[in-house]
Amino acid sequence: LSNYNIPSKVNSIYIYPNPTRNILNINTQNLYFQKIELYDLKGKLMYSKMVNTNTNSLDISNFSNSIYILKVINNSSVENFKIIKF
Repeated sequence: LSNYNIPSKVNSIYIYPNPTRNILNINTQNLYFQKIELYDLKGKLMYSKMVNTNTNSLDISNFSNSIYILKVINNSSVENFKIIKF
């Protein structure tokens, strides 16, 4: 089942829209994350960015239509999200 346009929420981390064509929004309410990474299903790092805010956007419009794994990293945890690019 798809969660089309329903934000993914884990530990107050919101990822939306998912699936997406262009921009992926990453928002944490009270948690500042340090790094975001995007991997393809073969484990290849496609994108990495150090961040210091609780809101970020990631433009994946130039990526191939596929499923990706987004890692949201802070000093105490790593959360993984399945991202569908179409």
